[in-house]
This record gives sequence, C-alpha cells and structure tokens, in this order.
Amino acid sequence: MESIVLGFLFCAFSTFRLAHMLCYEGGPCDCLEKLRTLPFLKDLFACFYCTSVWVAAPHSLLLVDADSPIKWLGHAFVISMALSTIAIFILEVKKRLQAV
Repeated sequence: MESIVLGFLFCAFSTFRLAHMLCYEGGPCDCLEKLRTLPFLKDLFACFYCTSVWVAAPHSLLLVDADSPIKWLGHAFVISMALSTIAIFILEVKKRLQAV
C-alpha cells in the first residue's frame, strides 16, 4: 500500500514538473522556448491544463495494474486524470503562494 501511494505521489510531482517545464520554462540554451515557437507545437504547449493531461498519460501507465484490457484502459484514464488534477492543484497553490 505504501509503495502505491509513493509511486502515485512521485508520478504526480513529475507530471507537474514536466508540464510546468514545457509550458513556462526556457530550458538550457532556450531550447524549450525555441520548441514552443514551432508552428505545429505552439498550441500544444499553450495551456498548462492541457499539457498536464498528455504528460500524465505515460505516467499513468507506470501505475496501472489490471487483468483485462478494458479495466486497464479505464484505470489508465482515471489515473492520468488524477495526476493531471494534482498537477493543476500544485500550480494553483504555487500561484497563490507567490501572490502573498
């Protein structure tokens, strides 16, 4: 039980970190900034909420443990939405703490 919770928290914080990095940070030598200016990727990184959803999808695959394909897809979807929600929550807490 404890390893499941730790794995979920690890995936939630890494989802936040990757989505934040892709949306807001420049990266070394401004490579992420240049990536965001590419026409076919510009809209992909425009919204943190959207970016956190597609970043959470691969993380959810690390946490899924189901015996049938339908359960597996359902669990993967629910876990990715939960990871995205936590990433959005962390962003909102960060914004409020910076405003104080």
